[in-house]
Amino acid sequence: MRVPDTIRKCVGFIAIREATGLKHLGTGFIVSIQGSIGNHFPFLVTAKHIAERIESREWLLRLNSTSGSTVELVARPNNSKWYYHPTERQYVDAAATLFGPTQTEEMEADFRPIPSDMFITEGTFEEKGIGVGDEVFITGLFSKVTETARVLPIIRMGNVAMIPGEKLPNGNSLIEAYLIESRSIGGLSGSPVFVRETLKLQNTILKSGIMMAGVTTCNPSSENRNVEMLGAGPYYLFGCAIGHWDVPGGSDMNDERVNMGISLVTPSEKILEILMQPKLKSMMDRTNQELGQAKEHDTQITEATVGAAFTKDQIEEALRKANGHD
Repeated sequence: MRVPDTIRKCVGFIAIREATGLKHLGTGFIVSIQGSIGNHFPFLVTAKHIAERIESREWLLRLNSTSGSTVELVARPNNSKWYYHPTERQYVDAAATLFGPTQTEEMEADFRPIPSDMFITEGTFEEKGIGVGDEVFITGLFSKVTETARVLPIIRMGNVAMIPGEKLPNGNSLIEAYLIESRSIGGLSGSPVFVRETLKLQNTILKSGIMMAGVTTCNPSSENRNVEMLGAGPYYLFGCAIGHWDVPGGSDMNDERVNMGISLVTPSEKILEILMQPKLKSMMDRTNQELGQAKEHDTQITEATVGAAFTKDQIEEALRKANGHD
């Protein structure tokens, strides 16, 4: 299945600087909450275990610029405010921080936020035709290839393996997660996971002896078979990659643990609950109101970005350097 090119433009790589150089920790992706007057609120989302590691120190987000180079945005220690699940932080491995200014379209950054209407929740699975077996794809950091001129996200494919409807055991604790069949790797922690709807195209009657891919709805040994012809439909944000289980005691030729092939994904519904928690909802409502009043009186206001990871000036300066304007 071909994955749209824009999917790879919603992610950036999260890294820290150490004495030995740049160390990549995982992936983050940008989502957008629509405002009430044509504005939007961009957030950077990643796994909670990554956010907790960087929230009190300097960290970097690496993105691409439109000129073909890499932009390194630096967040100062304690400058960005990370938000976790308001009531189930111990069970939800996801976190979000306000990315920066709401108006980024004119900037020379090559990224595309995921709009909030792409999020899918369990309450809409039946309506959207999403279930176990549907195809999923992940885009994010391939930790073995990081020293490149551009940010080069990898695409991994798989399928929905389990939608449990309850918390799952994970080590000595419980976790809110879906399971997918996919060969996850360390750098994919924090990556967006998308699921594609399977469309029912038509029903057709097949006579015995005719071979055709499909899902039979009657006894395959009968003379005629009623077959549903299936096709690929729209895709939605399924959640945020957490990690995977390893085969106990397993090792490969490089003495690395063997991936079991089953990965955990924080449901997108839980991410939405983080983004729409009272503190953030109040901030967005207040900003919408102030922008509306300013528009009504034909005045301008400076949108507050308190707690944002990056300021507009910081992003523009990094882009100028990346694009060779300085």
